[in-house]
Amino acid sequence: MNALRNLYNTIKEFFVRYPAVMSGYIIYSYFFISTMKYFLDKKTGDLTFFDIFQRFDSLFWMWLLSVSLVKIIDIRTKLHQNEKEQLVQSKELEVKQMQLSTLVEIVRGLQHEVNNPLTIIMMNAGKLDRELFGKEVLREHTGTIKEAAERIANTLDAFSRAKLYEVDQSPVGNIAKPPDKPSRDEVAGNQH
Repeated sequence: MNALRNLYNTIKEFFVRYPAVMSGYIIYSYFFISTMKYFLDKKTGDLTFFDIFQRFDSLFWMWLLSVSLVKIIDIRTKLHQNEKEQLVQSKELEVKQMQLSTLVEIVRGLQHEVNNPLTIIMMNAGKLDRELFGKEVLREHTGTIKEAAERIANTLDAFSRAKLYEVDQSPVGNIAKPPDKPSRDEVAGNQH
């Protein structure tokens, strides 16, 4: 029973994989049988044109059916490949959306944890700046501290609002960064 099932599956797989070859086998087998029948009938008596036509007429239809079958299988294969590519692209898009939402969640958590110390740094840098009136070298240092703290705050804010992100190469590996230009959604949101 298993041997018959294996034979059936092997033949079925061969037919699906090589439909043109199978069609050729069928057509040439029919052609061989028709030719042998023609010679046997010719030996026994005279054949008319209609008899010859009757022996070989289905050969044309079998060939046409074979060509159609191969074209249909080819079209189905291309359709299957297109559907597979669309599925892969859909999965990639889902993964990228999940990565982006994860990135935004992480940045919001990081932003929550960093904003409080940043505020303290910025306030104390402002106080130092006022107390160091007249000491320009030290005031430059407090200005640098304020700029760095603002840069951190702006970067975290840009990541939390990002609809997409870019990946840059760095000595430590790939680094995600918000896009240099705001997306259309961000621009539209800022105008309203």
